[in-house]
Amino acid sequence: MSPHAQHSASEWLAVVKAAERDGEFFRAYDAARQGLSEHPDDLLLRHRAVLALARSGATEQAQALYRELGLEGRQETDIPELEARLLKDVALAAPDGPRRVQLLLAAAEKYEAVYRRSGHYYPGINVANLLLLAGQPERSAAIARRIALELTAMPPATGEERFWAAATLIEAHVIGGDMAAAHRALPAARAASEGDQARLSTAARSIHNACLAKNLPVEWLQAISPPAVIHYAGHIIAAPEAAGRFPATAEAAVAARISELLAERNVGFGYGSLAAGADILFAAVGSPCATARAAAIPP
Repeated sequence: MSPHAQHSASEWLAVVKAAERDGEFFRAYDAARQGLSEHPDDLLLRHRAVLALARSGATEQAQALYRELGLEGRQETDIPELEARLLKDVALAAPDGPRRVQLLLAAAEKYEAVYRRSGHYYPGINVANLLLLAGQPERSAAIARRIALELTAMPPATGEERFWAAATLIEAHVIGGDMAAAHRALPAARAASEGDQARLSTAARSIHNACLAKNLPVEWLQAISPPAVIHYAGHIIAAPEAAGRFPATAEAAVAARISELLAERNVGFGYGSLAAGADILFAAVGSPCATARAAAIPP
């Protein structure tokens, strides 16, 4: 431990995970880097810093940090799976064509190495998903059906594992072609998520991609999709009896429409100024339904 450390690595890790739970991946990254300034050799914090960047969509920066933090070639904890995750993100961002297929297969190969070593369902379902996207549906479906059988035979999971097992079962059924079973598995996954936005976004993205690859509808995934994020802005409310683009007499109607819009689009997070008028209405109307947890630095 650094002689200047104020908090333990586990305390910092708890802050990182709390930020991830709220879907605040940049905040999670910042917390991980703060933790690493006190505990530069902590592997879990290094892993989480890279993962937070990857989850934010900053793939190139995550890859650079992966190398900077000396994670290449490491076999501890979830490091090999993290490398596969980064390759998958690169592949998913690539335009359609032979190069994308090559990248998808390279990521699948990395995940398959982890799957063979660990036997865990999570890298296995990633192999199935990537093979499906790469145009190998038969091989993909065979792996997915095997994983579905394994999950069905497993004793009930607990904690965070309960969500990943439930979400993986949905994905396995989709890839394996049993949509009725996939729909039946939805409530268990939603209940096990416990409102964790990082879990929901990760699972929903994979299942969404599988549905698109099989030309299946995706609307049913709303049940496990994280809330939408909006940026809001609006005009200042004019003084009573004064002319303006937002007359004071329209305030109640605008507030009601904002409330309807937030509900229709399943908005859970909003970003914008708090200048006056419509900005304040968005914050005031939206605050009861928005996620409002904050992860504090350990005292």
